[in-house]
Amino acid sequence: MKKRLSIAVGLIMMLGIMPVFAAQDVTISPGTLINVGSYNFEITGSSDKVVDSLTVTGTTMAFTLSPGDGLTVSSSDRRKFSYSVDAGITVTTVCSSLSQLGLLAASSNASSASITITPSDTEQCDTTAASSGSGSGGGGGGTAGGNNPNYNLFNTSATQSVTAPSVQLPAQASATAVAATTAASVAHTFRTYLKLGSMGTDVTELQKKLTEDGVYSGPVTGYFGSLTQAAVKKYQAKYQIDQLGVVGPATRAQLNSSPVSAVVQAAKSSEQTVEALTAQLQALQAQLLQLLNQKLQGMQ
Repeated sequence: MKKRLSIAVGLIMMLGIMPVFAAQDVTISPGTLINVGSYNFEITGSSDKVVDSLTVTGTTMAFTLSPGDGLTVSSSDRRKFSYSVDAGITVTTVCSSLSQLGLLAASSNASSASITITPSDTEQCDTTAASSGSGSGGGGGGTAGGNNPNYNLFNTSATQSVTAPSVQLPAQASATAVAATTAASVAHTFRTYLKLGSMGTDVTELQKKLTEDGVYSGPVTGYFGSLTQAAVKKYQAKYQIDQLGVVGPATRAQLNSSPVSAVVQAAKSSEQTVEALTAQLQALQAQLLQLLNQKLQGMQ
């Protein structure tokens, strides 16, 4: 018999009636509250989430996740978290109006994996910190960089910036060729069905794409939440696709449409501008030489 963890359990724990809670095969409903120390933490997902085990004490919460399972822990008080993870769990972090940890157990895991989270009673996450926004368990039962309780896990965006690879071309190569080669080298291909509650690299790239398209202004977290769903519907409306709020075949096809043509067109315009400026510079050089010659002749 599965045990359903509801908001009522969270309230009991807040009242101190259950200072330590532990259960196996727990079904967590969206919006469930867990109390650790003096603060409440909300557990969210697209639907009921089943975890292998859940243990809550006065200072920590610990989950055991089956391969492919995931959930999100949120703090409206913007608590700073430290954590330790087994190999095979990816942790995505966000610090904005609230602090969040997104947990995803790799579907390739051979067995369940565990994570222990320790919220700080005294510190909030830092939106100006330069630390990495994501981490994962290392090979062989490992730990992530965020295991150190003194390590700040949060920054404004949970995604590290991606720099387009430099392209070495012959000296005669045009700006158009450079733009086309660079755009082709960094394009992401979407292959999976994405919906509310999805997590991972495809969701990160989706949020970047929606941001570039002007329909999404939220944080890039790698978690498909309600903000991402609303942005997907706007994207679908923009390109006359059924507004279902999920990334299916039609939306994937639009996302995967080549960005090279627009980049090349912009590069052609830039190339024409450079040629015009070069011609103007050459004309100015000729005029300057003429003025210098006239000056020298006047001095003789």
